[in-house]
Amino acid sequence: MNDKRLELARRLEDLPKPSDLRDSEAKVIAYLEGQGWVKTLDIELETNLAQPTISLAISRLKDRDWIKERTIEKEGRGFASKEYRLKTKWLAEVEFKNRKYIKTKEYNLRKIRYKKTILF
Repeated sequence: MNDKRLELARRLEDLPKPSDLRDSEAKVIAYLEGQGWVKTLDIELETNLAQPTISLAISRLKDRDWIKERTIEKEGRGFASKEYRLKTKWLAEVEFKNRKYIKTKEYNLRKIRYKKTILF
């Protein structure tokens, strides 16, 4: 992955817990961002993740409805391959969850400060 994609993956990995993104998911998102349809092999080669790890990350991202999937039929024998593409709404959901998390933490801190002033 190029430097911009690695930086995006690092920033996604550093998000607070409510985003609930695993490192592998962050790397897959960083690779898919701005790409068209991509095969699993391409993700594997660019992210240096193992194929089972990619499958798990893609499965979790599909559960969140952040990934589109299409099946490419092979001519002749063999399994059909799949291609993936990132949906545009993923970033809005990450922002919403993190803002909500931060607001909750700030509210709790204000309550702690208020209670402290009453007690002392």
